[in-house]
Amino acid sequence: YQLVQCKFCGFVHLEPLPDREQLGKFYKNFNYKTGFINELLIRKDSLRTLKNLELLGYVNGFLLDIGCGAGFFLDEARKNGWRVQGIDTSRITTNYGINKLKLKIFKSDFLKYKFPFSKFNVITLSQVIEHLIDPKPMLKKIYKLLEPNGILCVATPNIESHLAKVLKSDFNYIIPPEHVSYYSSKTLKILLEKVNFKVVKTSTWGYPSDLAAIIKKKIKDKNDQAS
Repeated sequence: YQLVQCKFCGFVHLEPLPDREQLGKFYKNFNYKTGFINELLIRKDSLRTLKNLELLGYVNGFLLDIGCGAGFFLDEARKNGWRVQGIDTSRITTNYGINKLKLKIFKSDFLKYKFPFSKFNVITLSQVIEHLIDPKPMLKKIYKLLEPNGILCVATPNIESHLAKVLKSDFNYIIPPEHVSYYSSKTLKILLEKVNFKVVKTSTWGYPSDLAAIIKKKIKDKNDQAS
């Protein structure tokens, strides 16, 4: 695989793109342990998301999390007063959310599922859109499921982040064929506006480990130049 960039809009994607059969084989043997290992980090990120929603005036109501995994975000949202539902195709992770966390999670493909509850105040799409070859059908369905004043919250690795620019091909989110689409704030905004969304806020953040990776990379590059 290689990454290619559109010379007009700057969007970066995998080339060649895997077909449905290749992705089916990949996800059949996919290791979902990372999601459980990173539970504390996911919950911390969840609180950041909920705080951002609160700052925009969204403090309670009906919330749907697409690609909800084990349900850690849903659990935090429920603690903050949200009425939550989730959807995910992974039986391993959804079973945990349903049986251990007692969450309402649908085990299904989002595009095929008919939701018994027709409208949501908030829909979240965290660490999902980078997996999709064509996200437009999903975004169009999300648009229809939202209340007129509802909001979609998207989180995805930033290919224009300082970490990505320093690490380049070693950027830890370049993981084909799991991640096929690589967005920046600009290209994500272009995509969302094509399906009638209006972007009201963008933000980017990193972790202490990111700073350590940047320092390590710069030291390595300096040593390589010296030798």
